[in-house]
Amino acid sequence: MNEKIKYIGFGLIGALIGNGMVFVFVSFFLNKYGTLADWMGGLGTIAAFLAVFWQVKKEAEIQRAMNIENQRPRFATRLIDDNNIPSKNTIIIGKNDNTSEIVNAKNNNTVMKKLLMLKNISKNNIYSITVKTEYLKKNGETWENSFENLEYTGVRPYENIVIATDFKFLDEKTEYRGMVIKFVSSANEIGFMEADKTDSSPKYYYVRLSNHNISANGEDTIIDINSDKYQELNKDMDTNTVHDYRIL
Repeated sequence: MNEKIKYIGFGLIGALIGNGMVFVFVSFFLNKYGTLADWMGGLGTIAAFLAVFWQVKKEAEIQRAMNIENQRPRFATRLIDDNNIPSKNTIIIGKNDNTSEIVNAKNNNTVMKKLLMLKNISKNNIYSITVKTEYLKKNGETWENSFENLEYTGVRPYENIVIATDFKFLDEKTEYRGMVIKFVSSANEIGFMEADKTDSSPKYYYVRLSNHNISANGEDTIIDINSDKYQELNKDMDTNTVHDYRIL
């Protein structure tokens, strides 16, 4: 209903401004200039209409910004045993061999390894997520930086997301370093969640849109798509991404 009223208002304002401009041009070409007071009154009326038009447009942009901000997701993370995965409202994303191993461990009630589990703790749907887990991998006597990318589309509110990586947590040959989640909200806003292995308070970043009324809450940050931080967060996000998943 509010949207209809808004567009009706735009139409009325446009019509009044158009009529005023036609009146001015007709008066000019017919040499019916009127008094200075008439002109000032007419221009004042047009200015008032323009001010109302600007105000309505501004309020519409603010409302759209609020809608975008209200559709942002939030994640909780924790380590769980693979035989202790919630049986409902859960997906497992990873290579088919890894997801099969986890399902077998759950069915047989055997503990094979620790797993990282995310939870969408918001009431919002998420269009897509790409989870990049970063870790060190031992190669002989040296440790090398490595990562894995897992992608999933259509995350529901309060859904559990089990990350089935190749590496094993608490393994002597690998060391977990942290994770970055790139997500696209249901409002088509791109965001990132960044957390290292000791970070109990993940950081959220949102890519700036053309609507400059969109803001960040608390410690969240708005970043430009050309910024160094965006390049850092988005690095390797499209590299060797796995799309396999299982739904429990």
